[in-house]
Amino acid sequence: MARTRRASVKPTTTLTFVLLNVLFMAAGAAVVAWTLYPVYESSRYLASAALAIGAAVAIGVLCDRLGWGGGRAAALAAGVYVVGGITLVVPGATSGVDGALQAFIELVRGPVLGWKDIVTLPLPLGEYRATIVPVFALLLTGTLLAVWWALGSARRWALAAVTLGVVEAIAIIIGPAARADALAWAPLGTFLSREFVVGLALFLVMLTWFLWRASYQRGRAISVTRAAGGVHLAKAPRHRLLAEVAAGGAMLIAAICVAVLVAGPLAASTPREVARSAIEPQAHH
Repeated sequence: MARTRRASVKPTTTLTFVLLNVLFMAAGAAVVAWTLYPVYESSRYLASAALAIGAAVAIGVLCDRLGWGGGRAAALAAGVYVVGGITLVVPGATSGVDGALQAFIELVRGPVLGWKDIVTLPLPLGEYRATIVPVFALLLTGTLLAVWWALGSARRWALAAVTLGVVEAIAIIIGPAARADALAWAPLGTFLSREFVVGLALFLVMLTWFLWRASYQRGRAISVTRAAGGVHLAKAPRHRLLAEVAAGGAMLIAAICVAVLVAGPLAASTPREVARSAIEPQAHH
């Protein structure tokens, strides 16, 4: 019974492990924020995205280090959402009691009903009303869940990448309907849409994280086996390790080349269908 109880407890992790996971998750969330920048093109959006990602990372690390559960994490996230929403995200919220009350109402309705404004109003939205609220909630929740899975689960850590993938998919769906050249100055820039580049960027971040995390898990399993049974496992020859790394790098480079040379032009020439494409736009009031 005692052995089973010890096995179910999440093993202690080092500060380096925490920092590396957090950096990868924050990088993935930043790619999502970059995806949505053309929707707003405002400094308020950039500040709101930075607050959402930074606060989510801080909450995730704090709860992991102190052993707090999901209830406390949700409470902290709710506090950041309300305070950050009133002081930064919603324009005019600090002008007085009425402004703060209206901002609070927008914070309540935004995550549920605010998406319609994003996909119907003309772009860029700038700082129009409370249109940043739904994305602020998306980045805060998505980043926190990604960090939570990456740090808190020894078996289901891959769900962190799934979470960021879902958030990126939502960002693309509510994004602009028109494709934008990402690298117009590059030789192949006219064939690479911005949406393709951000998708590739998130893929590379998550792939690098997967490779590092898998290597970490393998090393930890070997260490646990040695400590438990006194088994001495022979290390793989150095040339074999180098060959594996080179093979992985070659496959990664090949995948990027295929994506840029084949998938990129095909994606750029294909009509882009998003939520905005199916909804009749409305004018700013």
